[in-house]
Amino acid sequence: MLVILSGIAMAFNILIILHKIRNLMIMNALVDIVTLGLIIFLTAGTYSGMVTGMIASVFISAYLWFFPLREPRVVRVLKEKLNKRGEK
Repeated sequence: MLVILSGIAMAFNILIILHKIRNLMIMNALVDIVTLGLIIFLTAGTYSGMVTGMIASVFISAYLWFFPLREPRVVRVLKEKLNKRGEK
């Protein structure tokens, strides 16, 4: 049962990150990826630690979904350039 729940949590987390990347929420996606990697790295070696890391990362992703980080000006300018390029 725990294996199924951890698989669902990981799939949900990856889907959230992919959606953020597609919608150019780059800062949030980077924080999600780094947080997931750090938590799994810190708890590596134990299955329960890695499952805890995956579930914690899902909650962090959900928090960042509802309260997104403010992007630096450089990122906003790059997003505008990408949007203009896509319109052509």
